[in-house]
Amino acid sequence: MLLRALLLALSFLVPVSACDRGSIDSGRGPEGGEGEEGEGEGQEDGGEGQEREGDGREGEGQDGEGEGEGREGEGEGAEGEGDGELPVQDPAPEVMQLGEHTCPGCPGVSLTSPYTECSGIWAEIEGGELGLTGTAYRNEGDGILYIRSWQGPARRLVLPVTNSPGSGGTFSQSVPLGPEAALVKVVFANASGKYVRSLVAGAPGLRLMLQLGDRDPYSQIRLHVIRPGGRLNELPGDCFGGAQGNPGNPDWGVPGELLDDCVAHECGSADPAVAAFLWHPQPGIYRVLVEYWPGEREDQPVKYRSVEVTGTSGGGSSRLPESGLLPRQVWKAATIDWPSGAVTPSQEVIDCSAAWGDHGCMLDL
Repeated sequence: MLLRALLLALSFLVPVSACDRGSIDSGRGPEGGEGEEGEGEGQEDGGEGQEREGDGREGEGQDGEGEGEGREGEGEGAEGEGDGELPVQDPAPEVMQLGEHTCPGCPGVSLTSPYTECSGIWAEIEGGELGLTGTAYRNEGDGILYIRSWQGPARRLVLPVTNSPGSGGTFSQSVPLGPEAALVKVVFANASGKYVRSLVAGAPGLRLMLQLGDRDPYSQIRLHVIRPGGRLNELPGDCFGGAQGNPGNPDWGVPGELLDDCVAHECGSADPAVAAFLWHPQPGIYRVLVEYWPGEREDQPVKYRSVEVTGTSGGGSSRLPESGLLPRQVWKAATIDWPSGAVTPSQEVIDCSAAWGDHGCMLDL
């Protein structure tokens, strides 16, 4: 008994091997070969466990990559949101022509600056800065200033009025425009409707000005600008102003885009003239004609008149021949090559008396 107790005590002094730890961990007793096989199986199990853990790490790595891809996806989504931003809304999309547009009881606006020409449809600005000042009447709240450059982003700004809503007041705003001409809309509203002032600010690609004498009636002189492929007195290829009113602005170029159209209008009172503006003309040859409609001064020729062409490229002028222009006659004043801006003047006058109709000269010109 004493010897057995001594041996048992000595057994506690022997260190436990890794295999023994594996056996203990495996729950198997240290019994011969089976214990060793159990230890081996324990190692294999442990190896598989390590492989599983490794797989788990790889899985985590893949998940991490997935998360990274998710973040990239989120980034792409953010870019998509940026690219897909809704365009700035035009406060008066129904207004497709330049000038003043109002209604009974609507607000009224007196625009002090910028200085505008031709019934307020065009403003020449300096330094690329639009200075807008004026007075609003019968408005409810502040106004809206809408600006859109040629094929560029639009801006919609609040146009603050100095005093309380409903009583009107003054407004002043300075906005950088850049080098290109821009469409500008000034909008004030009340319960009756909207007042809209629509104009273009900035230098046009082409501006044609037919200066009239003090006694030349608007009702008898018509300036025509005919686009490539167009014909005299046929819309939409003919843009004209003066006699028998204006056809508005024919839709040239991009459908619905005003800044590539032609706009013709009477200009001035002290120095009357008929003008045509093309802010972004399409390339080609444009023809300029002047038509004299019958009226009060049936036998009086128009003399000493000229068409001046200016713009961002080239320019020139053409002068009516000394014999002048009689009613039912057409002066083929010039051609303009765009984008060079080269002007070729002409003094050719066509008698259209035999082919005159309700819409003017019906010759194929």
